[in-house]
Amino acid sequence: MDFVALDLVRFAAAIMGEAADSERGLVTRPLPVTDEGDAARMRVIGIGIAAGHVLPEHDNRGEAMLQVLAGSVTLLSADGREVPLATGMLAPIPQARHRVEAHETSALLLVQVARG
Repeated sequence: MDFVALDLVRFAAAIMGEAADSERGLVTRPLPVTDEGDAARMRVIGIGIAAGHVLPEHDNRGEAMLQVLAGSVTLLSADGREVPLATGMLAPIPQARHRVEAHETSALLLVQVARG
């Protein structure tokens, strides 16, 4: 696969629009990975969440980081920890069940690396 570049400003605007128009208030879009060998170990996913909506509680199946491209959200772990995140912030995803709540319509970038 050739190297690819993605305009994250445009991507954020587009996915936020999709989320705002979605009945669920939530959309996800897988993004291309630069090397096919990396694709088996690493996933990059764009997430749009409309204001007041939630990415439901789920498990973390590997090492992961969450970056806020635009907007503001709170990352909440099942054990009660809260991490408020705003545009430009990056945080590790806890090795526990967690969810994400959007305070305003937001665009997120999730990078996951499989364990092992």
